[in-house]
Amino acid sequence: VFSFFIDRYEYPNVPGEAPRVNVTWTAASKLCRERGKRLCTEMEWETACRGPAGLAYGYGSAFVPGNCNSPYPTADGGWRRDFGTALAGSFKNCTNELGAYDMIGNVWEWVDGWIDYAYPDGPVTDPRPPDDGYLRIMRGASWLNYPEVLRLSVRLPFAAGSHTSNVGAR
Repeated sequence: VFSFFIDRYEYPNVPGEAPRVNVTWTAASKLCRERGKRLCTEMEWETACRGPAGLAYGYGSAFVPGNCNSPYPTADGGWRRDFGTALAGSFKNCTNELGAYDMIGNVWEWVDGWIDYAYPDGPVTDPRPPDDGYLRIMRGASWLNYPEVLRLSVRLPFAAGSHTSNVGAR
């Protein structure tokens, strides 16, 4: 059983406000601490996204274009991926029964973990990440990623000091 709190929206956790992007893992961790919080562990993030029903996309078991800020199919069989970051909570179907919005698409979210940390297999009780590792991890994908990457199980390794325009935190 997990006992943790997670913000409903990406940082700064204000509906209708743009998520903070271009943040490094170090900066994201500091922003959380300044508010008396911390980054979620991978297991906390995934538990909050899946919700009680254990859904693969948070809002359901299959990818639905338009539910979240993510690519739309085009008439020629491609994907339109030029929307950019949306305001927090803009996609009303991009949530689950726990009420956490935009966990899939919009911006990648830093979590507290390392890519060289073996992800737990089977039942666990609130595992804590190790103190060090090779690369930090982001979850949730962004508006720029193809549907295959939008599954909540995808882990993206990224250097703790790196940032881009589609990387934020929760």
